[in-house]
Amino acid sequence: MKRAVSQNQLLAWAAGLLVLASLPSLATAASRLDGHGDAQRLPHGFADWVQFGAALTASSLLAAMVTARTVGHEGATRRRLLTQRTAVAACTLSWLYTTTPASSPLARHLGTAVYGVVLAWLAIEVCRASDARLSSGFDIADRDQRLRTWGITSWFYLLCVAGSFLVTMSEQLLRTAGFDNALLVGLDQRSTLGLVGPAEGVLAFIATVAIEDVVIVAATATLLAKARRPTWHIYTAICLVEVAVHAYMGISALAFAVLTASRIWLYRRYQGFLPLAVAHLVFNISVLLKWFAPGLPTMVITLMLATSAILGVAPRRAGKTGATA
Repeated sequence: MKRAVSQNQLLAWAAGLLVLASLPSLATAASRLDGHGDAQRLPHGFADWVQFGAALTASSLLAAMVTARTVGHEGATRRRLLTQRTAVAACTLSWLYTTTPASSPLARHLGTAVYGVVLAWLAIEVCRASDARLSSGFDIADRDQRLRTWGITSWFYLLCVAGSFLVTMSEQLLRTAGFDNALLVGLDQRSTLGLVGPAEGVLAFIATVAIEDVVIVAATATLLAKARRPTWHIYTAICLVEVAVHAYMGISALAFAVLTASRIWLYRRYQGFLPLAVAHLVFNISVLLKWFAPGLPTMVITLMLATSAILGVAPRRAGKTGATA
């Protein structure tokens, strides 16, 4: 008989996932900020060592949890064996990334994407082991509910657009008011991620979506709810981590608290992380187009995406619920 998971264990898992999700980003931002000063205080390779420790921990935990779930059953199915071997392969790639110097920015971002996928898989395994069901949002049979779930994708895409506008406007207001120092000028998202081309951008944003939407929002909210934490605890913990992850943007990172709160509400209300992940990835790719292919075609594509999102909201409004838990 499966032993019940205590509230302390649930809280420990939630805290551990948040640490693994945020530490590499914080270390990278801290290293880049330290490099802007006259005297460097952080040791050489600080961010690489933090990434190494995080990937080593996540890979080891994932391998152990998948092995425990798939081994020891008489007549193990082919699906279980495939799951186990895929997990081992993912962990091996993650380990290779952390122990081998990247030969190019593309290789480095490929490793980051692998880490994001490994961490998202670990979060799913943790929720499964804790009897805290992590719903994708599309594991339903009802066509109307599935349409409304796609409506959530449209909602969140529009929220991403609104959040980006809010961040841009807050930066402009701070500059107008003469608070340039509060912006940490020079540490924008593109430079902090070290993006030199669209391929690196796609890989970096795959990691971003996997970590933020699956781990920080969905898994953490699910585990904290399972641990019977008050709603304001859930919102506060996740929003604080999201603001910290974007702290390289300065005080304007506070605007991400609004976007994160709406993301938590959507997930808790409609129980599905895939709609959020899809919308987030599509929005990020539209940002990549503006960075690396500015011009009329990109503007037309962005307008078409926004129009499709607005039209996609209609199915969701046809009913009060989306995907069910």
